[in-house]
Amino acid sequence: MLPLAGAGAALRRPATAWRIALSTLLALVLADGAQARQRIGDLQGRSHRSPVADTRVDDIAGIVTAVERDGFWMQDTGDDDPLSSDAIYVFRGPRLGKPRVGDAVRVSGQVQEFRPGGAAGAHNLSTTRIDARGSRG
Repeated sequence: MLPLAGAGAALRRPATAWRIALSTLLALVLADGAQARQRIGDLQGRSHRSPVADTRVDDIAGIVTAVERDGFWMQDTGDDDPLSSDAIYVFRGPRLGKPRVGDAVRVSGQVQEFRPGGAAGAHNLSTTRIDARGSRG
């Protein structure tokens, strides 16, 4: 389990632990053999669809920027690439607790292209998200 920590100078012990599950892990290997952590920009990619859609990713770090009924938005400090987004929606389903805006989180889960309403078309483009419903908190 990965704990949620409050943002700010004084960290408090979280009441909820998050674990979010995604599909095939994509890892970058550095020259010394250590693995670099993926960032949100790596998941979003430089085009409309995620380059890692339908794969599992682990330990993606970010700060919660908005909370909705079934999930939340998070972003990281960015990758300085104007063609990639530095924010992503995390679908958590109704069973897991809700983080608060400003919480630092690490999530794992299945990267998906979600189409609201399910209908394709020029006016209903997909949104990249992390599906964490299979995780237990």
